[in-house]
Amino acid sequence: MRWVVVGVAVSAACTAYDRIETQTQQGQDVSRASPPAGGPGGQGGSGGQGLGGAPTCAEVTTCPGTTSGRWCVETLAGQPAISLEGVWSDGPNDAWAVGWQTDPNVGTRSSVQLHWDGCAWTDVPNPAPTDFLFARGVWGVAANDVWIVGDGGGALRFDGKSLHFVPMPLPPDSTVVDIPSASGNASDDIWTGGDQALHWDGATWTAVPTDTGDPNPYFGDVWSVAPDDVWLAGDQIVAHFDGSSWTVTRLITGPIGSTSFLYAIWSSGAQAWAAGPGGRIHHFQGGQWTQTVAPTDAGPLLSDLGGLDGDLHLVGTRAYLDVFTNDAFAPVTDAPPQGGSYSSVWVSPSQVWVVGANQAGEPMIIRRAR
Repeated sequence: MRWVVVGVAVSAACTAYDRIETQTQQGQDVSRASPPAGGPGGQGGSGGQGLGGAPTCAEVTTCPGTTSGRWCVETLAGQPAISLEGVWSDGPNDAWAVGWQTDPNVGTRSSVQLHWDGCAWTDVPNPAPTDFLFARGVWGVAANDVWIVGDGGGALRFDGKSLHFVPMPLPPDSTVVDIPSASGNASDDIWTGGDQALHWDGATWTAVPTDTGDPNPYFGDVWSVAPDDVWLAGDQIVAHFDGSSWTVTRLITGPIGSTSFLYAIWSSGAQAWAAGPGGRIHHFQGGQWTQTVAPTDAGPLLSDLGGLDGDLHLVGTRAYLDVFTNDAFAPVTDAPPQGGSYSSVWVSPSQVWVVGANQAGEPMIIRRAR
């Protein structure tokens, strides 16, 4: 199912063009970003017909959505059926937000891939809807080498011009791969988690055995610092790859409860953090893991970690948006008040990006300059 109109909540100056639409032409859905206005006074220019004097993309120097403190807030208004699960960016003019749209009639999901060019969000169609069912995460080497992972028979790869489907090895006795995240260091060194650890060497994806003691392991997140420094997080464990073998550490003991799974992991090299439901946070430093926050089943689900150069953020449900300051995570004091929950965070050299949903359940993308 495609949406007919996805409106992005924007400021009055930009309302006319900064939205995503799907038009039906000759019985087929054609997704596009509404064109920016052309010349002065709303006259049409090379970008298309002028829209009531709205500025061109080049003229937009402030947030095209609403602002909340230092944050730019954009909402896909009226679209609670869309869930944004992953975000990645390599600069203010290049970002991806991915997830799925649920058909309310039958409950099936279709993949959503939104691309930001510095002016507007464009819906990029899934080139293989029968092979790639829906997106869960995104990671890129550069603007022309981006991987979108999720559920299906493989992943989607963006080459700077279009998306292409790339098959992946399936887990034993399974017809699909289930991949929530990807991370890497170069075009020939990329890792994914999920039902199994997979590695891309620039030519093929290969399953890499990871013995956790669980006959049916699942890795909720992966983070690669270097070819010899890769982390996976899963059910009660973290696993570290040193370039030749894995070391598995059990962080949680006792009965498996709702707070036992670790959904997020991130490392700076010298240190690492893992987090999960119930507000659970573990910190790795000096070769040892310590639990920094006592979890409760009533606590928030911590869904993602993202950082760069000491700027580390942690997000989750209940509008959970924290930053690591003075050896502890503390709430971001100017976080947008309309946030309901956040599913993914990415820290680029220039900005912090977060995707999730507002209190009405509508998809929301927020960002601020670093």
